[in-house]
Amino acid sequence: MGMNIESILSGGDRVGSHRTRATAKDLLNDLKKKLPTYLPMTGNPDAVEKVAIEYIQEVILNAAWYVKNIRRARRVRNFYIALYVLLLIGIPLALLSLGSRLSGSLSPGTPWVSQVVLGLTIVIALQQMGNTIMDAHQRFGVWWKTAAALKTIWYTTLSTWEDADSNAAGKGVGDFVLDLKASIAKARALVCDEQQDFFNSLTRPFPDILNILSTTSKSVRGLITDNLPDQTTAAAAAGKAQQEIARQQAVVNQLDALISDATARQANAPGDTVKVATIQQELDALALQRAAAVKAKITAFGDLAGAHA
Repeated sequence: MGMNIESILSGGDRVGSHRTRATAKDLLNDLKKKLPTYLPMTGNPDAVEKVAIEYIQEVILNAAWYVKNIRRARRVRNFYIALYVLLLIGIPLALLSLGSRLSGSLSPGTPWVSQVVLGLTIVIALQQMGNTIMDAHQRFGVWWKTAAALKTIWYTTLSTWEDADSNAAGKGVGDFVLDLKASIAKARALVCDEQQDFFNSLTRPFPDILNILSTTSKSVRGLITDNLPDQTTAAAAAGKAQQEIARQQAVVNQLDALISDATARQANAPGDTVKVATIQQELDALALQRAAAVKAKITAFGDLAGAHA
């Protein structure tokens, strides 16, 4: 097949979900080209090739698997972020439009109140379900760290053994095999730690939908019926909403500055995979905080519109 190690580690060539021995064998010739002193193209003992194939499986193919799944997890995350924006902006605006048309009959018993309750209940339920689903796909922070560590093992092996005259002078094939075995053990420990972390944080992919709808509906109805605008409280509600809008805008501005700084730091460290991964986790956390601030600001705009209705 002639696959290239650097290409699959960068995500250029996609390996399958199964890190098989057959795939490792396809990469063996490329490994031999990179380490010709200890893995010659011909006449190499089967025992050395066996360890080399195992090394490819545990270090290189595992790193490639994480790279592939990081990209997939990002696509899932971006999809849900886009869905949240549509839900959190589109549905509340539609409900506000409905409320303004029926503002002449503001009372808990009017039909539009039930429609607002239903709409907001669905929004909140979808958000809680989406948060749970996104948690299951927020693995790429840990995957970044594991992939970076596995790549470090590979680059250490390459720098140590590709030039025997300068880096491994006086060492033989036996030392080379022992180093590969130590790297294999280290790679297995990294993957084991990542898998253990995953299972420790694993939750059900979907929450109890009926329970969410039931409890959320009661809370939303109470919130709406208890806070229908009247002549005595409308001004106070509007002032409070304006203060909240200003506060959340300040938070957004501060987070934008932090995101800009982190993006610049990440761009200045293209060769440091561990640092890039750490900064990416920081960016992901800042993005979630910003999304929460934007959501709170949108809610405050809704309160302001309701106060003036």
